[in-house]
Amino acid sequence: MLSSIVKPICLDACPDSPESAVIRFIHPLRLKVKDKIIRPHQFSAVDFGQSLLRRYFQLLSVHENHSKASQYSSEEISYLHALCSSLSFENAHFKWYEWFRFSNRQNKKIPMSGLVGEAVLRGRGLSLLWSWLWLGQWLHVGKGAVMGMGAYSLTAS
Repeated sequence: MLSSIVKPICLDACPDSPESAVIRFIHPLRLKVKDKIIRPHQFSAVDFGQSLLRRYFQLLSVHENHSKASQYSSEEISYLHALCSSLSFENAHFKWYEWFRFSNRQNKKIPMSGLVGEAVLRGRGLSLLWSWLWLGQWLHVGKGAVMGMGAYSLTAS
């Protein structure tokens, strides 16, 4: 079984995985799935988890010259993405936050709107994905992550 093969990232400050966690989206989360912006009623834990893993592996490949990213086989990465399918949001309270910024270069308003709110995150994959989820609090997720969008916090519930 792959779960014994895939080694979670090692974070000294990462607490033990809880059975469930409250996730709070502090800054607007703007996710695109199949070229469409996800709205609150369409948002799923699966989309969130897969987007976070994608961001992690992209950052790893850029900043570590592929050395760390290559330590995971494509089979292991696929397994991690499959684990995201077991995640779910319960008691979700998401809303759309409308926000724009002005681009001097483009001389127009740029949409920066996204989801804010909170939910309880559960699933059999939570314990195996916990270190990635924990790290994501500093990586952020979704469009505009480099500008601080997609920031979230986790607390055990």
